[in-house]
Amino acid sequence: MDEFFLCVEAYRAIQEVIPSKNDLQGMVVVNDDNCELLQKLLDFDGLQVRVHVGEDLVPWDAKITEYLGKKVKLEVTLPRHQEVVYAKNMSDMLGQFNFCHQLPKHFFLEDGNHLSGEENPPLLVSQYLSTIQLVDFLLKISDHHSFIQGTQLQLVFFQKEKLEIDISYCDKDLADLPQIQVLAQSLDIDPHKDQRMVIFKEALITMLRAVDRSKRFPHLLENFSQIVKRYEDNFDLYVSEFSFEKVREEWEQRKIEYIAKFNQVITDTQDKILVIPVALILVGGEMEAKGHLTLKNVSILIGSIFFSVLMWILIRNQHHTLVALHKEVLALKLRTEERHQEIASRIEDVFIALSTRYKSQKRRLFLIQAIVFSGLLFSFAIFFRYTPETWWFFSQAVSLIPNPPF
Repeated sequence: MDEFFLCVEAYRAIQEVIPSKNDLQGMVVVNDDNCELLQKLLDFDGLQVRVHVGEDLVPWDAKITEYLGKKVKLEVTLPRHQEVVYAKNMSDMLGQFNFCHQLPKHFFLEDGNHLSGEENPPLLVSQYLSTIQLVDFLLKISDHHSFIQGTQLQLVFFQKEKLEIDISYCDKDLADLPQIQVLAQSLDIDPHKDQRMVIFKEALITMLRAVDRSKRFPHLLENFSQIVKRYEDNFDLYVSEFSFEKVREEWEQRKIEYIAKFNQVITDTQDKILVIPVALILVGGEMEAKGHLTLKNVSILIGSIFFSVLMWILIRNQHHTLVALHKEVLALKLRTEERHQEIASRIEDVFIALSTRYKSQKRRLFLIQAIVFSGLLFSFAIFFRYTPETWWFFSQAVSLIPNPPF
C-alpha cells in the first residue's frame, strides 16, 4: 500500500504530466521540496521507477541530490491491487478488478487529482460512491447472487417473476442518486421493512423486466428516481390500505355498539308502551255512563292524565339519550376525518348506516309519543261522552281564553 501513496505523491510533485495509458510519466525539476520523495521512489523495491536526465537513465543506486536544479523525466509503472487503485480516470478504475460493485479501500484518480477520503470530491466520484451504495442495497435485498467470469456481480430477484441484473456500467452511466441512503435506512428501522422490501422488488421488476439484461443496471441508474417514486406511491397505498382496514375494523365494532344503544332506547320505551292498551281497556270498560259527574270517572281520567305525563317525560328522556348518542357519533366522525382524512370517505357508509338508524329510532319515538297522546285524547273523549255536562263547562272555559293579538 506504501507504493500506492508514493505514486499519488509522485503525481502531485510532477510539474508537466506526459499522457500515458499504464504508466505515470512527467517532467519535474529536482529541488529541495521533492528531492526526498524522488529518492524514496528510486529506493523502493515494490515499484518500477525510471528517472531520465535527457537521454541518460539515472542509476537505481544514484543520489538524487546530485541532480538538484535539473529537469528530469520520471516514469513509474502503476501498481494494480484489489484493495487500492491508482487510475487515470473513473473509466480506468471501473475497468479494473471488481470495482463496479466493490469500493476499493483507497483510490486515486489523476483526472480531478482526487484521493479517496478527501473533501469536496468531483461529481463523478460522488456519483460512483452513491452507485456503490445502491449495489450494496440491491445485494442485501436480492434473493440470490453470483459472479460471472469471476468478477462481474449478478443479482437475482424473485417476486411473482424472476429478474436478473448484471452489475456492469461505465462512467457515462453514473448519475445522482440522492434517495439511496434514505431508502437503504428505511429497510433497517421501519416497522414495515419486510413489506417495503417486497414493494421495492415489485417496482424494480416492473420497471426493468422489458429492458435488455445487459442494459438493466445502466437503465436503473438513469431512471432510479422514477423507480423510487413508483415504490413510494405503492408503499403509501399499502400503508393507507393497512390504516383503512384498521380504522374500518374499529368503526365496524362501533357501528354494532351504537346500533345496539339506539335499539335499547326504543326497547326501554316499548316495554312501557305495552301498558297503553291496558289503560285504554280500563278507561273504556271501567268508566260509568251515569250521565253526570262521578268520582270514579274523575279518578280514572286523572290516572290517565298522570300516566300520559309520565310517559311523555320518559319519551323526552329517551329522545335526549338518542340525540346524545348521535352527537357522540358525529364527534367520532369528525375526529376520524381529522386523523385519517385520506380514508374517511371510504368508511362513509358506516356513518350513513348509523345516521339512518338514528333517524329511524327518532321516528319511532315520535310514533310512541303520538300513541300516548291519542290514548289521552281517547280518555277525554270517553269521559266527556259519559258526563255530557262536563263538556259544557270545558267549552265555556275554553271560550274565556282570549284570542292571540295577531
